[in-house]
Amino acid sequence: MKKKIQFYIILTFLLSAFLTFIFVNNGSLIPGEGEPSVRSSNGGYGIYWVEAGQGGDGTSETSPAGNITYILDTYDIEDKIINVKEGTYDTSIETFPLLLDKENVTIQAVGRREYTIIDSNGGGHTYGEGDQYKGFLIENSSVSVSGFQIEDCSTAFHLHGISSSNALKNLVIANNSMIDNSYGVYSQNINKSVIKDNIFGDTIIQWGIRFVGGYDCVIHNNNITESDFVAIFVSNGGNNTISYNNVSKNPEIGIMIDSSIDNVLKNNIINDNGAEAIHLQANSNNNTISNNEIDGNGAAQPIQAIYLSSSHKNIILSNNITNTVDEGGVYLSQAHNNTFILNNISANNEHGIHIFNSNQNNVTLNLIKDNGGASYNEIYLQSSDENIVDRNIIETNDNQYNVELEDSNNNTILRNNLTNTQTSVPTSYEIRMNSNCEDNLVYKNNIYSTCNAPSSKGNEFNSSIIGNYWKVYSGSDSDGDKIGDTQYLVSSLVYDFLPAMQPIDIMDTTDPTISITDPSDDDVVCTNFTVQWDSNDNGEIYFYSIHLKNYGWNYITNTQFSYTNILNGSYTIQTRVTDKGWNIAMDTISVVVDNTTDLVIITSPMAQDYDYNLIDINVSIQNVHTPVDTVLAYLNGGPAIELTHASGSMWSYDAYYFPDSALHTIDIVANDTCGNVNDTESVSFKVDSTNPEVSIDTPNNNTYYTSLIDINTTVTDETSTVATVKVEIDGTQNVTLTDKIGNLFYLLDREFQDGLHSVRIFAYDTVGNVNSSENVFFTVDTDTINITLNNPQSTNYTSLSVMINATVECESVLDTVLAEVNGLQNVTLTQNGAYWTKTHLFSEGSNTIRIYVNDTFGNEESTSVVSFNIDSLAPVWDPVPINHTITVGDGISYTYNANDVSGVAYSLNETGTFIINSATGVLTNDTELSVGVYWVEIIAEDPFGHSISAVVKVTVESAPVPSTPPGNVPGFPIVLLYAMTGVSALVLIAFKKKRVQ
Repeated sequence: MKKKIQFYIILTFLLSAFLTFIFVNNGSLIPGEGEPSVRSSNGGYGIYWVEAGQGGDGTSETSPAGNITYILDTYDIEDKIINVKEGTYDTSIETFPLLLDKENVTIQAVGRREYTIIDSNGGGHTYGEGDQYKGFLIENSSVSVSGFQIEDCSTAFHLHGISSSNALKNLVIANNSMIDNSYGVYSQNINKSVIKDNIFGDTIIQWGIRFVGGYDCVIHNNNITESDFVAIFVSNGGNNTISYNNVSKNPEIGIMIDSSIDNVLKNNIINDNGAEAIHLQANSNNNTISNNEIDGNGAAQPIQAIYLSSSHKNIILSNNITNTVDEGGVYLSQAHNNTFILNNISANNEHGIHIFNSNQNNVTLNLIKDNGGASYNEIYLQSSDENIVDRNIIETNDNQYNVELEDSNNNTILRNNLTNTQTSVPTSYEIRMNSNCEDNLVYKNNIYSTCNAPSSKGNEFNSSIIGNYWKVYSGSDSDGDKIGDTQYLVSSLVYDFLPAMQPIDIMDTTDPTISITDPSDDDVVCTNFTVQWDSNDNGEIYFYSIHLKNYGWNYITNTQFSYTNILNGSYTIQTRVTDKGWNIAMDTISVVVDNTTDLVIITSPMAQDYDYNLIDINVSIQNVHTPVDTVLAYLNGGPAIELTHASGSMWSYDAYYFPDSALHTIDIVANDTCGNVNDTESVSFKVDSTNPEVSIDTPNNNTYYTSLIDINTTVTDETSTVATVKVEIDGTQNVTLTDKIGNLFYLLDREFQDGLHSVRIFAYDTVGNVNSSENVFFTVDTDTINITLNNPQSTNYTSLSVMINATVECESVLDTVLAEVNGLQNVTLTQNGAYWTKTHLFSEGSNTIRIYVNDTFGNEESTSVVSFNIDSLAPVWDPVPINHTITVGDGISYTYNANDVSGVAYSLNETGTFIINSATGVLTNDTELSVGVYWVEIIAEDPFGHSISAVVKVTVESAPVPSTPPGNVPGFPIVLLYAMTGVSALVLIAFKKKRVQ
């Protein structure tokens, strides 16, 4: 801390030099710059010369006048220069005062100052009151006097303007030495004049320099010592500059300003004067006292180094006020609105600054240290209100109190370093208030010991933001706001409710800056969002605070903070930056937190049936706070398709193909950029682009011989419900089929007129699909066709050529009469009177015939099939009978076969030896045959007398001698005879050989 205080001291004096430049030197570093200029030549009109005791006319250096009075009385000295050589110019040669009443006169010593002496009293020290005891009496403007030593005068220089409205100006009193005079310079109503580089010394009885009614004058670089009353006294004037003077070792006051305003006292050395170094009184306002060295004053009188009495709005800047002998450094009495800044007020005998009955003064950036003893204070506010003590380093190891307030109210003590290491007094405080102090505010101070204040008087030790740093505070900071969690007990029932956890940078008074960069004001943000900001500070940023309504403060050291799961609504976000001086800047924005889903309205498809497959998906997203990110349509619980933003609130997918289905479902999922999801909207609909299936059961494409015909149609629809079935009759009349059984729609006993008719079915489903493709054409013919087949009949015919004869009865016109022969061949019959005939060559054998008749209405009729035979040929052997040979003793059994369409009967023309079965054609011997040859004629005859015969030779042979060894098994031969003629017969002859005994 010692190093930090040393740093503040160095900073104090650096700022002192700079602010001195700003406040009191008008930006100039050159002493005396801005002083009025005075003409020092006679413009070429003449120079006069004076040398004590000479007798010349003074018009040349070689003919100098013997005294100054001669030149003044003899010549018009306006615009002239009077050069005075070394010598003593006293009452023996001069008439006093030396009157300079002409304008633009320069009188100057051209030799050494100490040898060019003006003495109006002849060496005596008894000063009369008349003008004759004055050295120079100046009564006109633009007069310059320089280079003389002026002694033993009541007034060395009397600058006498007639009145303030007729004041003298542009006077210069420079480089003179004034010794043993009652007044050094006495001026009345003098403006824009300069008193500089003069020496005022030795037993001056009154004032070194007294200005009455002077404005815009400069008192510069004069050395004023041993002035018995006031070294420099300025009254009833203003805007004068008193600078770089050495005002030291005067018995009483160094510089007094009385009833004067806007004066600047700067860079003076004011040391070891018996009373005040500087005294402002009687409404001496708006003066600036800066960069003066004020040390060791007040030895002769118990009074402060700087004393302000009833003087206001003055600035006391960057002065060293030290070692005041009997009193303190600064005293204010009934002085208001004054500013003490960057002063070093140290080692003075009593209070460093004593403010009595004075209000609204500002004590800022001063080093106030080690003033007074145990009974005094570094700063003492007595019966004074609304003063500010700010950014001072206030240290003591001897005083009882650093700052004491007595009967003082509404004062503010802030940003001070207060250190009290005094141990000789049992009770010492860095700030102490007596029981009559009310409503004082103490905050942002670094306090290294304790304080005392009355309770119930409204005195507070913290602002709404921060209190003070107390070295002895031992509380904790759990939330990171750099403020103690528990209050600090200052004194009985008096608390610092916001004690700082770390020392405060009291020199940092510049507010930092902070600007929220994201989000922007009135933005809509998500339930999770981050606040970012930029911040700058001339010093060191301590920490950041961020506040969200209903979510409290958070304290951090970086420039962003993230919120999560913030509820929906409008919020004010306040960010605050605090630097090490507890200067604070804030920025505030309003945001809307959006954690609600957008309103989703599905405009297409609707909850209805569609009879087409390409359907637009259109969704309106409304009540949008944050931008919509994606809109997805999930189809039938399966894959999703992404909709695109069309315009405005509309999102769409054009012409999506939906297959026919009894039910489709679309679920819409809309996401915004905050991640809010609306997944509650869905629509179900049916797609059926397929027409109903229609089959016309009746009527058929046929001819109906009745006028009452049933209309029956079967209508099915796999994806929808059949709504309506209508029948269009003959292209004009529509009839709704209201009767149904299952999928069968019908209209019974519909009456039709004879003729050609059409029926078309219109089948509608609930979607609106219609099938009108199914139709039939049919004829109604209530007339009958009667057919009689006269010939052939179901009988046998012996000729292939047979007459076909049919009788047809029909009221309508016949179109065609056909005979279907054998199911294959159609023979057209021609009408022959009442008969329809045709001679046709039929096939041998079995034949069929059926008559077909068509009328012009398309009616058909047919007879039943008639079967008949044609037999015009004799039977045919199959096979042809052959001759046979047998062994005697064997029997014969032969089968003969003949084919004929009408059947065959077998017979023999021989009887007695052989017989034949007439039906089967089996020939056997009727008697035992002996060896020999037999001839048999076999006849095959059909029923119509057609016959065929064959003569067969039968040879009977003797039995042969056996040549087979005994034991051989006898065999038997078989002979097959075939005969291939028109009628075939198979004769099987088996020979049985008898064993020879």
